[in-house]
Order: sequence, then C-alpha cells, then structure tokens
Amino acid sequence: GHASDNTLSDIVIALTSMSLGTVEFAFDHRLGEDEIQRRWKRIGGLWIDQSMRRRFAERVQASASGSAEIERRCDDPDAPSLVLWTSGTTGTPLGVTLSSRNLVGNAAAKLAAVPQTHDDVRLCVLPLSHAYARTCDLGTWLLSGCVLAVSLGYDGLQRLAPLANPTLINVVPSMAYRMLEDPSLRGLDRLRLLGCGGAALTPSAFERWQHRGVTVIQGYGLTETSPVICSATPDDAAPGLVGRFVDGWESKIEDQQLLVRGPHVMLGYWDDPAATANRIGRDGWLATGDQVELCPSSGQVRVLGRRDDVIVLDSARKIYPATVERAVEHVDGVRHALLIRRKGLELWFDADPSIPAEQVREEILSVVEQIDGLRD
Repeated sequence: GHASDNTLSDIVIALTSMSLGTVEFAFDHRLGEDEIQRRWKRIGGLWIDQSMRRRFAERVQASASGSAEIERRCDDPDAPSLVLWTSGTTGTPLGVTLSSRNLVGNAAAKLAAVPQTHDDVRLCVLPLSHAYARTCDLGTWLLSGCVLAVSLGYDGLQRLAPLANPTLINVVPSMAYRMLEDPSLRGLDRLRLLGCGGAALTPSAFERWQHRGVTVIQGYGLTETSPVICSATPDDAAPGLVGRFVDGWESKIEDQQLLVRGPHVMLGYWDDPAATANRIGRDGWLATGDQVELCPSSGQVRVLGRRDDVIVLDSARKIYPATVERAVEHVDGVRHALLIRRKGLELWFDADPSIPAEQVREEILSVVEQIDGLRD
C-alpha cells in the first residue's frame, strides 16, 4: 500500500508490484493521512511510506525472495494485481480489485480505439491512483512504447507541458475549459488528442478545441470496468457522445440501464463478497447504474445520467436531470446547467456574459419545450 502523488516513485512501485505479482493498493494522497490509514487498517500488509519509496524495489524483492506464492501469482493473469477505490459519493468507498488481464486487456482495447506510437509524448496529469490515468495513461504507455511525462493537476500541466511538448493529454472537463481560457499556457503546439473523461464536455468547448486542431476523445467507463467501456476514435469523435464499445465487451440495455460483460470486469470488491454479488450477477453481467441510449445515426453511446438520479413529478412522470442539463448545455453560450426540484422544477445555468441574457433564455426555453415531460 502507498499514498500516490503522481511522481516517478509511483511508477516504480507500480512496475515493481506488477513484476513481482504482489497486490498494489494505491491511495490518492489527497484523501489525507487519517482517511488513508483508516482504509489501510482493513487490509494490512507492507506500507510504503515516504522514507521507504527510494528503497522500495530492494525491500520488496528481499521480502519476496524464494516465495512460491509470488511465482504462482506472477504466472496467473487472473490473480489480484491492483486495488483502486470508488469515490464513495453513493456510499462507503469500496476497493475495486483488478487483475493483470483486466488492466492489460483494457489498455489494449483503448489503444485499438485511439492508437498511439513510440513517437508520441503522453503527459499524465490525472491521479495514477484512479482508473482513468492508470489504464489510459500508464497502461497505454507501457503497451505503445511512447514517452511518458508525469505530474499532477493544472499546476503540473503548466510546469511540465513546455518541457515535454506533449502530443497526448487526458484531462477532466474543468481542466479542458481552463486550458482554453489560459493565455499563459505553453507547450501545446504539438497536441493532437485531448482525452476527456468523468463528464461530458460542452459542445462549444468541443468545437473550440477542434478549431485549434486538437481532437477531443470522449469516453465512458467505471473503475469496476478497468475502466473503459466506450471510447470515441480520432475519426468519429463528436460532442455529446462517448463513442462505441471498445474491444472485449458484451452489452445490453434494460430499461435504459447499461449492463456489460467481458474480460474487463473487475474481480470484485476487496473482501466484500456481498457488495460484489450486488453489482455482478451470477451470469457475469455488471450493472453500470447508468442510463444510456444509442445514437441511431452513428451507433455511438450517449450517457443520459445515473439511474438513481431521477426526479419524479406529481404526475408520476420521471425526469432525468442529466438529460435536461446536457440539452441546455448545447445552447450557444451556456457553460453549465443544473436542474433541481424545490417547490417546483428550477433550471439554473451559467452563461457567457458576452451573449445577451434574453437571447440565451429564449433558446433555453425552446430546447426545454422539446423535452418530453417538460412541455407543460
């Protein structure tokens, strides 16, 4: 176990753990020492503190020397390899247990959708203790042989981009927006692909990146799915869509909820068989908890929102806030939208001040009137 802060030491720990066949528990250092140790007490094992990080490889090799169990697990691609953590926004944080087969297979599937070569330079600024960066930055680097530069957050991006001159960067929407508005940001002259995950980028921001000659690659997934389920490609990237299913997935949609099955599904939640059984059926189907639909013209997936994020009106009609919010965010000038219910439905939005407010309101009303259930 270790607290990850996106340094080269984290990469050494990850590679050494993979080489030896040990199970790595990566904790986001921003959780704070008390929360990290509270979780670690449920697990136990060798904790790598800051003073041990430089000597990690030697200490682990010494402790593993001559271990038949280590040798067995190195040869078993389905043994536990890495444990990452759910956010805990919908309950107690759970340890998602992933195998080498999960991690390598999902990284290869992502590379098939979004190819990169040894000539590319990938700048990683998202936490390696989270599945997105672990697979789509670290994993694709290992398989492609490209150059990898590592830092953390927007400050790390500002500092390292001029030195690395990256061609590939994965970010979350808030970073993508900030990068568009930052005139001081340097080192992006060679950038060709900007991966964006965690939430959808607004269509206006998507187009602004296109005008800069940068293709935005949106995708969708869960920590429990290693994490990539869907990914756009450089040839079919489009705003509001997250691409088609990457290699390896079976999928079905039941009552608008997406279920998936395949080699990228986690082994389970660490030491929690009840939670695992609640998420993965006996037939291997994992319920994502997300409402989706297929775009009839492109076959790509559109994420509508969380299954449990629903407003039930007095008429018993169900409204999915994320669907409304995304529709409103297509209005020119709208940067963010939020639908809530108090005495009635309230739509809040953040708009570009350079566009007349009345014009924005009229366009929003026009959009809302087209949404089933909101016409009245």
